[in-house]
Amino acid sequence: MKSIIKNIAGFICIIIGLISCENINDVHEEYLKWGEEIYTGVVDSLEAYPGNERIKFTWMINADPRITKTVIYWNDGEDSAVVEVNRTQSGIMRMETSLNLPENSYIFKFVTKDDEGHKSLNVEKTADIYGSRYVSTLRNREIRTIVAQEGNSVKLTWSSIESETLLYTMITYTDNTEPFNPKTIEKKVENDMSETVLLNLKAGDEFTVVSVYQPLGSLDTFEASATVYHVPIAE
Repeated sequence: MKSIIKNIAGFICIIIGLISCENINDVHEEYLKWGEEIYTGVVDSLEAYPGNERIKFTWMINADPRITKTVIYWNDGEDSAVVEVNRTQSGIMRMETSLNLPENSYIFKFVTKDDEGHKSLNVEKTADIYGSRYVSTLRNREIRTIVAQEGNSVKLTWSSIESETLLYTMITYTDNTEPFNPKTIEKKVENDMSETVLLNLKAGDEFTVVSVYQPLGSLDTFEASATVYHVPIAE
């Protein structure tokens, strides 16, 4: 590489003629300095797993023994976190860390560094961290019909699923099999279920519906605000 740069410098010296070879050699030395800048190894296989006002990262660092830390930057570099590298053996090393951050969309930049001030090129990862604003957008699975039946039972007919992130729906109601000892029942409704029958309810009783969501890759699940229904009178 150095010989190529020297040849280029000599060629420029002959062609231009107005610049002394001494000056050209100065230029040549400057190019060599650029070419010899030292970088540490970049992070690899970077993954982000956002959650409820938190996020988890996993990544790999190569076998470069000089790497002593990974620095994570966000908010245009105004905020950062340092993850120390504690090698127990040589070779590629898996790293992970978690950050607690408010709900927002972020661009994270990962840079490895050594103890002499050398650093790697950055690797970016975009992620959305969830919170109350996200929860406010969630909707419970819709009930198409509520029909009171004989024997104090209620038949619910469900609408189809509208979101791929909806995991399941929970119904909470009061079982009055023993009138003086009513019991709170929680019933899980899977997405492939189109009907649900609730037993031993009284006309006018309340039951609540809560759908549970999990965005792709999220660490956490999220519940929509409960919808309250009342048991109708059997016709």
